[in-house]
Formats: sequence, structure tokens, C-alpha cells
Amino acid sequence: MIDLKAWPKNLARVTAALLALVVLASAYACAGPKSIDMDVTGSALTQHGETSLSDHRLPQVDEETLRAISQLDGVPDDGSETPPPVMSHGEDYERVRSKNKDVAGWISVPNTRIEYPVVRAADNEYYLTHDIEKNASKSGAVFMDFRNTDPETAKHILIYGHNMRNGSMFHDLNSYKIRDFFDNNRDITLILGDKTVKYEIYAAFVIAADLNFMETRFDDDATFLTYMNVLKDMSKFSAKPSVKLNENDQILTLVTCTYEYDDSRFAVQARRVS
Repeated sequence: MIDLKAWPKNLARVTAALLALVVLASAYACAGPKSIDMDVTGSALTQHGETSLSDHRLPQVDEETLRAISQLDGVPDDGSETPPPVMSHGEDYERVRSKNKDVAGWISVPNTRIEYPVVRAADNEYYLTHDIEKNASKSGAVFMDFRNTDPETAKHILIYGHNMRNGSMFHDLNSYKIRDFFDNNRDITLILGDKTVKYEIYAAFVIAADLNFMETRFDDDATFLTYMNVLKDMSKFSAKPSVKLNENDQILTLVTCTYEYDDSRFAVQARRVS
């Protein structure tokens, strides 16, 4: 866990060192889950009915640095320095569904390259290193948390994707670190099987990977609401008009790796509106 009290005051120097480390990092690009051994059932956020994230806010990084970082993310597969063509739901969804029984849906985020089938496996490991056709791939695939076995009724749906330097997968989530883009691109479409579901973005935040922001099971509705409001309060921006969550909401969280800080993640959250 990041020790904010020990965090150096010279953020520019730290950022420069971080950028150098990113350039020298391995070709593997991380996504949502922390590691093969990550705990997906922990309760760091809600222990004994209490929340515990309010003291773990990370220092803000200026917009210029954010843009620099966004150019240094995950190395793509060999021969894929340029991004592949944007996929088309109309042309590609049924094709990939017929080839891969793991396809659970399709995600579309406006004004980004995020147009992808969403797969779900028996774990959160396989699609970190395999594409939609189950070929070995550094880009992996966009995948739903394996615990979301019934996304229609789930309280919290999690979808992960690598942050690829060539602009593919969930790289464009970085755009939600910029206020103007956040304000003007609030809609997400998620197709679950044959049903189209709409979500409204209300939060975007950088968080340490070892904090539990990926819980899917809750003791009761009140615990769920407290949990989600703690995360909402961590957002870099406040949605306008403001969004008030309630116990009946279904929350969608998109997660990718980010490089402002050591072992951190970037999450965009939205609530179901239809």
C-alpha cells in the first residue's frame, strides 16, 4: 500500500523517474486485477460495517504530465504498433459470439476506440494474455470479472482491459482524466447477450491496486451504498448535474492500469439508467 505520509513532495522529480521506469518496463501491460494471486474476495473497504478508503487519496497529477504518461503505456503485440481497426457491433458481435462461448456482451464508449466484445472466463487471468479468439496476446481482451455470472442482476459489474500504447483496448479511458472529456462523454452502452443497457458515468479516479475497489458481494443494500459512495467521493471530478446513488442502483466499473503512481489503477464508474 502506498504510504502517503512518506510521499516525496517533489512530484515533478518523482514523475520523471516514473516515466523512465515505464519506458524500461516489460512488454506486458497490466489491466484491472493486481496479479495472478490477487484477492478478489477481500473486504478492505468494508470491515465491520466501516469504510476505510477516505485516507488513501493519491496526489493529483497535472494535465500535461497525464498526457505524457498516456503515450507510454503497454507495448502492443509484435507488428501492432498502430491500433487495429475499430470493431463494429453490427458486423463483429455475432461473428465473435459464434466462435467463442465466453463472449458475454459488447461495450461501447462514445468518442473513444472502445468498441469491443466483452468476454468472461472462469477466472480473471486467462484474458489478460489471450485475445478474443483465444490466441496468446499481450493485448489480451476486454473481459468481465468472473464473479459477474449474472450481470443482469449484479449490483456491481467490473470490466477490465489493458492500457495499450497503440491506443487499443482500454487505453482511451485515460481521456476521462481530462475535465472537458469527462463532462461531455458520460454515456456507456453495454450489450448483455441481446439486451442493450445504458449507463451514466459519474466518477473517475486513480486508486492503489492493493485497495479493495472490486467487491461484488455485499451483506445488504446499505453496505453496498456506503461502499459505492466512498468510491464516488474519490472521483477526480464531480458530475454535473450531480448524481445521487441509491440502494437499487447497478454500478458498472471499467478498470485499467495507470502509471502516475506505483501499482495503481484507473477506474471509471457509471450507474445503470435503462
